[in-house]
Amino acid sequence: WDTSIYHLLKDVPCHADFFRYIQWHNLAFTILNGFMQIPAYTLHYENFESRFNETAKEVLDFLELEQVQHFPEFVLGKQYQDYFEEDEKVRVKEALRSMASIETWRNVQHYFDGIEA
Repeated sequence: WDTSIYHLLKDVPCHADFFRYIQWHNLAFTILNGFMQIPAYTLHYENFESRFNETAKEVLDFLELEQVQHFPEFVLGKQYQDYFEEDEKVRVKEALRSMASIETWRNVQHYFDGIEA
């Protein structure tokens, strides 16, 4: 990546974590789809909040497991949107869109809905 990515992220808190996040996803999709070509299930954590039972069932189906007891109550964990200023969110969106593979961006772009870059 060129220096424009650095300039977008240099003043954003936890900027190195955004780089690692995108790099991890890029590499994971490359390995799963390019080299190993094995079945994969992409799980979005927030789906447990919005559609818990369906998501849990999808995971069990993917793993070819039966549900043996009732699912425990889901308690949503930390969310970090409020840690960042609007201009930081815009810069993070621009940087991640530039660094992300097509498949990675397809899987993470919904986190930036409503953020105009």
